[in-house]
Amino acid sequence: MRQMRGAEDLLQVALAAAGRRRIRRLNVLIGEACPARPDDLARRLGDLATGTAAAGAQVDVTVEPLSARCASCGAAMPVTALAPACPVCGGRDHAVTGGDRVALLSVDLDG
Repeated sequence: MRQMRGAEDLLQVALAAAGRRRIRRLNVLIGEACPARPDDLARRLGDLATGTAAAGAQVDVTVEPLSARCASCGAAMPVTALAPACPVCGGRDHAVTGGDRVALLSVDLDG
């Protein structure tokens, strides 16, 4: 899985992976903290794919929840709001561990 900046990067990597084969489906991960919305990303990929080997490909988007890890005790936690303290140790220093990226999970190809 490679982290991307946006739809253009996703499509470029998918087309490179496909070589000369036609792309049937793009499986994409988008974090819930990303500014782009899943439907907007899928629509943008469809628009960019016009005239390429990915034209008409289905775009499946999985939303990754925002998660963090406590710097004090290492506890992993989902982030439903800005948590003032770790629910395990009360530590207040957290590092984001997921939900802040866009990534190409896989590319399904014809034959």
